[in-house]
Amino acid sequence: MVAPGEALHNNYGPKGNGELLFTYGFASAENPLDSVEGIVVGCRKGSGRAADELHAARLQCLAEHGVIGMDDPLAGPCLSLDELDLLRASLEARLRSLPSSEAADAAEAAQFSREGYCAAYRAGQRRVLRAALAEVAVLEGSADGEAEGEGED
Repeated sequence: MVAPGEALHNNYGPKGNGELLFTYGFASAENPLDSVEGIVVGCRKGSGRAADELHAARLQCLAEHGVIGMDDPLAGPCLSLDELDLLRASLEARLRSLPSSEAADAAEAAQFSREGYCAAYRAGQRRVLRAALAEVAVLEGSADGEAEGEGED
């Protein structure tokens, strides 16, 4: 039996802020399980030992930012520079489309209210989008290097 005024603690399991907000009506600041639906980031994979080491480092970086799990099969198709440009533009547009400012969201996120939970959700979206943009920049840099070295023997 729970006494009046006694606190209850629910464990909702491992869920990102999107699922918490839209299912249960709240979000958690700095949620490590945040994600942005609809984002797919692929890695360019060359051949040889150096390329394999670079590929492993990219996978680790993606996992550290919560973009993928370490057991995800991310050896999918290579992305061309044009495809990376399109992905970057899409991520930037998604980031710009978030309502409110980062400063306003930071102030609101401290409140235990619907507005505060929405601000925490948007902050998580910004964090994930920026991590994905950083990875695209790395991929664009390595794609430039691979393209420059294609004609060399």
